[in-house]
Amino acid sequence: MKETTPEPLSMVPFGRDLDFEDCGKLEENQEKSLSPGSRIALVGLGVGKTKLAVELSFRTRENSPETWFLWTSARSADRLKDGFSEIAERLKIHGRQYPEANVFELVINWLNKQENGKWVLVLDNVVSEALPTDDGYQQLWGSLTSSENGSIIITTRNKGIALNYINENDAILIEPMDGLHAMSLMQKRSSVPLPEEDGQLQNLVQELNYMPMAITQAAAYINSRRSVSPVQEYLEYFQTSDRNKVKRLSYETAYIYRDWEESSAILKTLQCSLDQILAVRPSAADLLSVMSFFDPESIPALLLRQVSTMWRGRNSSSGDHFEEDAQFLLGYSLISVTQDPKFYRMRSLVQLATRNWLDINGQTEQYIEKYIDILLAECEHLDNFKVLFPPIQSAASKKPTLQSSLPGWALVLHEGAEYAWKEGNLPDMKRMARKATWARETVFGPEDERTMASFNLLAFTQENTRV
Repeated sequence: MKETTPEPLSMVPFGRDLDFEDCGKLEENQEKSLSPGSRIALVGLGVGKTKLAVELSFRTRENSPETWFLWTSARSADRLKDGFSEIAERLKIHGRQYPEANVFELVINWLNKQENGKWVLVLDNVVSEALPTDDGYQQLWGSLTSSENGSIIITTRNKGIALNYINENDAILIEPMDGLHAMSLMQKRSSVPLPEEDGQLQNLVQELNYMPMAITQAAAYINSRRSVSPVQEYLEYFQTSDRNKVKRLSYETAYIYRDWEESSAILKTLQCSLDQILAVRPSAADLLSVMSFFDPESIPALLLRQVSTMWRGRNSSSGDHFEEDAQFLLGYSLISVTQDPKFYRMRSLVQLATRNWLDINGQTEQYIEKYIDILLAECEHLDNFKVLFPPIQSAASKKPTLQSSLPGWALVLHEGAEYAWKEGNLPDMKRMARKATWARETVFGPEDERTMASFNLLAFTQENTRV
């Protein structure tokens, strides 16, 4: 008995978010997703890609109810196959019931038939290992991506994956929100009033890097507590230490707009990406680990090249490896290039997640030592000291626990204190000289000439800062 093909339907697995915060990407992407044969990818990390795809689906269906809306998770090969099997079942595609049926072939052939009407296919959270790589599948996928019958929307953390299936211009990087949209989202997600007047709400969303996932997580935590000043209490606890930040950012909450296999905690989501990077490209994980100790807003490419040079050996291909690793991390949205292309930026939450990941894997000291080695290698080049000083400032707060690392750390801080002296920066000079003196006294004793050199710098700052 022949089955009747159902009327066009929607397989979007999430309800519509009535508090959706539109940051301006929606209208542009809605137009793209409706054009015949369009293929777009929403790329980013913790920025609401899936929610944007959901809202796109609802708005597009309002304007085009005769369009099929098909959805599958692509976070693993099994989930992708199950998703295509469900699509075949919902569309009542003939042949799906046979044990030997190839559901990918059945669904793609159905989509390629013009008489079946318009459709939108969402592949959510695509990872490289989820997509079949055999020649037969590639041929099938090629026929689908060239079809004018419908549109494909991909969401992924990795731009590199998306570019296997779409053009560069169709990969849309979803950035974190601006301050106003971030505060608006926080207020919508909160069940208690959150006043803006005292500036604390603005400070909180800034601490959360304006990332929608982190903001939603913080709002859920605030909702679970009864407090007279919820934002102030959250912010004060959060800013006390990295350990407190890790605790808050690991908070899990039921969130209906997230896949059941996905964590709702931003820290765990970021660390899942780190695990993927380590498995696929260990050298990029190595680079990111070192970057997590720099000032997040100004990471010099000049120093990062040392990572490739020092641990791959001094050969001509080291620069190529650095460029490839940096591009790989850019594709994952874990780092970005500043307006000055000689510097990179890494969001503070990504740095925190990376350092916590290193701590979990027992590698923190190893990478602090690598970070210090990079600074030591450049301390000899005084013409680079203006670039070197911000990383030295950052190193001052990263005291090694291994005594074998203290001499190098002390030397870096001593050089930094001397530079601060020349620049008339007494506060940094005092801070660095004090720590250098302590480290050298611990390792070499109080009478050692190196200890005395740092002590003399410290004494100078104390003499010149007396009232």
